[in-house]
Amino acid sequence: QAVRIGRLNLVDLAGSERPRLTGATGQRLEETKKINQSLSALGNVISALTERRARQHIPYRDSKLTRLLEDSLGGNCRTTMMAMVSPAAESFAESLCTLKFAHRAKAIRNSPRVNEDVDHRTMLRRYETEVRRLRAELKESQDVRESQLQLLQQQEVYEVCDDAVFAEEQERARAEQELRLSDMESQRCSLEEDKAQVARYKQLLLKQREIMIALTQRLQERDEAILALQAEVDIRDRNLAELRWHAQQVPAGAGASRGVAGLGAS
Repeated sequence: QAVRIGRLNLVDLAGSERPRLTGATGQRLEETKKINQSLSALGNVISALTERRARQHIPYRDSKLTRLLEDSLGGNCRTTMMAMVSPAAESFAESLCTLKFAHRAKAIRNSPRVNEDVDHRTMLRRYETEVRRLRAELKESQDVRESQLQLLQQQEVYEVCDDAVFAEEQERARAEQELRLSDMESQRCSLEEDKAQVARYKQLLLKQREIMIALTQRLQERDEAILALQAEVDIRDRNLAELRWHAQQVPAGAGASRGVAGLGAS
């Protein structure tokens, strides 16, 4: 069976802030610094992805934000980015920066594909299908070879040619036959390799099955031993509780008898 997996990232990017305009101090100022640092790292990643000459290294690890968005920026995701701007005149600079940022992000090219995890049985079925296809192609090539040989034989019977022409045609036919034989031999070798690979996968699956059976038996034995130990512990706890109860009862009776004996002596 094939298992498909996926992941959804929803990120709300905060806008860049200028402390001299907002007048932030203390903890708010530290948060502003971290926000601006993350947005700067995001801008560096987008610049690296949109350069004409592809970089060998993309700085995804410069911040937690770019590390989380690694698949969404040039990775295996379908990404949608929405830029929010304000029509107010005092926000003109911020709106312009936002539009430039969105224009650069629009140039990023992702390569989404289906995340499919295939188990060994599915892989074996695919290899068996491939082997059957190769066998059909080999049989078809053999039929073509036989038909071509029959045509050559008919041409040899019904055509009268000079010795030189006949020899040349025969050499050409022999070369073609050798070429086809070499192709068939290569196909046979690839088919044998595929069979060997399928056999190796079968052996691997059998070994894994034996290992799983052995592990299951060990787990069952361990569970039985744990249950037996738990039963012994419960029995010992009950015996200990009874001994404690008897120990509490015995001193009370002994104290009473000693009191009576002391009264008689006085």
